[in-house]
Amino acid sequence: MKPKKIILIRHGESEGNKNEEIYREVPDYKIPLTEKGKKQAQDAGIKLRELTGNSKTLFYVSPYLRSTQTLEEILKAYETGCDWRVFQEPRLREQDFGNFQDSLKMRNIKNERDHYGRFFYRFPNGESGADVYDRISTFLETLHRVFRRFDDLENIIIVSHGLTIRTFFMRWFHWSVEKFETIANPNNCEYYVMQRASGERYHLTTELKTFPKEHFERLENRSEFKFLMDHNRPDWSCDPSRDPFFKPAVTIKPSSNRNIYSNNSITLFILISILSIVVSR
Repeated sequence: MKPKKIILIRHGESEGNKNEEIYREVPDYKIPLTEKGKKQAQDAGIKLRELTGNSKTLFYVSPYLRSTQTLEEILKAYETGCDWRVFQEPRLREQDFGNFQDSLKMRNIKNERDHYGRFFYRFPNGESGADVYDRISTFLETLHRVFRRFDDLENIIIVSHGLTIRTFFMRWFHWSVEKFETIANPNNCEYYVMQRASGERYHLTTELKTFPKEHFERLENRSEFKFLMDHNRPDWSCDPSRDPFFKPAVTIKPSSNRNIYSNNSITLFILISILSIVVSR
């Protein structure tokens, strides 16, 4: 039987949210929470406990340190009077942005991603949103098997990451790519509640965070985008025409048909002459 509530919550503030330079030396999966992030998680735990009460609750958590630390703080509100279990789930991990990350290069890459499209853009040595969607799809298959296994399960709480949560909703509610592109990441420790209604269907009881209109207007400003990308411009040498900023120094007009035919005739005459010399020998 499906649980009454499925709740997805983003991890608390991490050291990476506070200072992106940490990604130069610390792997993404080892980034810890800040003290502020721990307090956010404790406060969220109290609110989640109010929502779930003493009913049976199953927790799924991303294996990244900032997520497991968030869950540890949340569970302080579940220490007594509640039956709960925890499963660590690697498929709920953050989108892979590559390995150690240079902050300037990543800033430029993310600007390129915003212009290209967040769902299909694949980070160098990393994942695209579509890749995350694929692994979340397999996780949902697991989740439906869990529904059949636990008859008395009333709540599922998933502790994960911004884009992972958005792709979860995209897969569950069958969003289009265009719809996905309008949805922004939740804030740290912000949570969304899916409530089961009649007919076994779920609906969101919390409003999703969307990108402001200015976000899309900014992406239309190509001159700004060009400035940001000049520091880490991709190699288009194999086909310069693919470069959106490529402008030939001189506009070359095609020759007239008469000149083309004339040039072809001269070329053909030279080839026939060479062939005749070779044959005569």
